[in-house]
Amino acid sequence: MNTITRSQWGAKPPKTPQKKIVGSVSYVIIHHTGGSLCCAGKPCAEIVRNIQHHHMKDKNYDDIGFNWLVAQTGQVYEGRGWGVAGAAAEDFNAKAVSISLIGDFNYESPQKVQLEAVHRLVRSGVENGKIDSSYKLLGHNQVKSTPTDCPGTKLRELIREWPHFSPKP
Repeated sequence: MNTITRSQWGAKPPKTPQKKIVGSVSYVIIHHTGGSLCCAGKPCAEIVRNIQHHHMKDKNYDDIGFNWLVAQTGQVYEGRGWGVAGAAAEDFNAKAVSISLIGDFNYESPQKVQLEAVHRLVRSGVENGKIDSSYKLLGHNQVKSTPTDCPGTKLRELIREWPHFSPKP
């Protein structure tokens, strides 16, 4: 798996120590970042840095909200990484891994290579004991208390067919 570490993409350090998750998580939450597709005019690392800046400044998160971000190229960017509670899935942050596909998937579907990278990442999490083998897969819209279009109409349609998708949390 082509993983870009926090130091490689130029992450800022978190504002405060991150909440650790011991053991495996029970949920995988799928998001999209919205906005343009990664690597369409800007380097992916710059887009990920901009997302971190937005999360820390505008949303007042301690760090980027996602555990992992996946580019249309199939590159996987370490957000908070494994074993750290995210900030983008409200009541699920301490019991889920949040994976965000870079781009807006309301009207277009993600690239095949991007989807394959998400599947490899989840498999790796299960194989390494970071994700419980009986996990539930959910879209961000299923766990958000206020309405959201995340992970986008087209991506939502796709994940309903994925293994472990659950219609209810």
